Amino acid sequence: MKSADQIETPEITDYLSSFKNFGDVIDFKFFKVTGANSDREAHSLTAQKTLELLGQDNDNYLIKLQNLLVQTETLNLKLLTKLFLLTAE
Repeated sequence: MKSADQIETPEITDYLSSFKNFGDVIDFKFFKVTGANSDREAHSLTAQKTLELLGQDNDNYLIKLQNLLVQTETLNLKLLTKLFLLTAE
């Protein structure tokens, strides 16, 4: 069976966390490829898996951003309501 499984170790996690200081723009994924018949097939498997993981990362970021926007809107509505009530007095 062909697969590209992501490798995550504490050493890799610590190393990648150092890039957060640079704006978290650089992202690396490490894989163990099994069952590939050629370098080209191994590359194809890792490329496909990388795109899947980056898609998940993007989804997670957008969900986090959406939640932040909802919280901000809720806070703004509360502040506007209080302001309106103060000016109505």
